[in-house]
Amino acid sequence: MALDAFLEKLGSEELRIVRLQLNPSRWKKYCDEYKHNWNFTPFEPNRVNQIPEKPGLYCFYIGHDLKCLPRIGLSLYGGITTRTLKIRFKEYLNEKDNDKGRITVKKFLNVFDGELSFGWVVVENTSILSQLEKDFNDAMMPPYSIKDYSAIVRSERNAWQ
Repeated sequence: MALDAFLEKLGSEELRIVRLQLNPSRWKKYCDEYKHNWNFTPFEPNRVNQIPEKPGLYCFYIGHDLKCLPRIGLSLYGGITTRTLKIRFKEYLNEKDNDKGRITVKKFLNVFDGELSFGWVVVENTSILSQLEKDFNDAMMPPYSIKDYSAIVRSERNAWQ
């Protein structure tokens, strides 16, 4: 194998390294407060009509449903929209290849292309969305979410850098 091919493979595998911090007590606290029933669909252009035209909370998730292995998965990014989840889904489809897109978002959209699921919860009371986003990110600590954490969790995340 040529050195360039070796380095290219190494680079693509390193892009898939995701730093995460698990906090089950925050998961429980979040679930005690919010009784969500999540919906998921593959993040693919042909799935856009499955996404509701309502506001809500969403996340990008990578994982598997293979029966031969224990379930495993990871929320990579969490956010909210006061417009509609369908509009937000379309915006991410466009951001994936947009030169002006956010670097961190473009990275996970491209590195995990074909493996991502889009999860959502419809939230009728849009006045709680901002707090809901902070609470979700505090509980899950998605590695590609940069802000939208409470002050305590934000300082914990920055301690890793």
